[in-house]
Amino acid sequence: MIFVTVGTHDEGFHRLVKAMDELTTSLDEKVMIQYGATEYDCKNASSFQFCSYEEMVKYIEQSDCVVCHGGAGTILDCLRLEKPVIVVPRQKQYGEVIDDHEFELASALSNREDVLLVREISKLETTISQLDIAEIEESIGTSADLSRYLSKYLNELSRSGGL
Repeated sequence: MIFVTVGTHDEGFHRLVKAMDELTTSLDEKVMIQYGATEYDCKNASSFQFCSYEEMVKYIEQSDCVVCHGGAGTILDCLRLEKPVIVVPRQKQYGEVIDDHEFELASALSNREDVLLVREISKLETTISQLDIAEIEESIGTSADLSRYLSKYLNELSRSGGL
């Protein structure tokens, strides 16, 4: 299963939800979308609006990979649970956020083999089709390594005024 989550942001993420719903028909995997505040009626994928943190963790655990927004908590949960993650960050240029903090975080983590950054939604299908889940799962580091990396990155971002 591919689990898609847009988190709890009070703005929707129409660009990602619509793209994943449309891609569902061409994928060999079941797709489950957590669409949050997005005003889009999924026609192809299974979907729900919100759930508890515990339920979210269960969806991540049950998935083969996760496609998500650029939220630090979501990315950290995926890597802690050793799930490859495709990050489609909300972007300022599309009016989805007030700054590009999600894009900056995803870019900083994209040097890892288990974090794939999709800069343009048109590249999402190609990224999913090229995903070698078995290879990525072997390369995932420990959650302690990731925690140190994220803490360092967020501290640097905070010092530079980016947060």
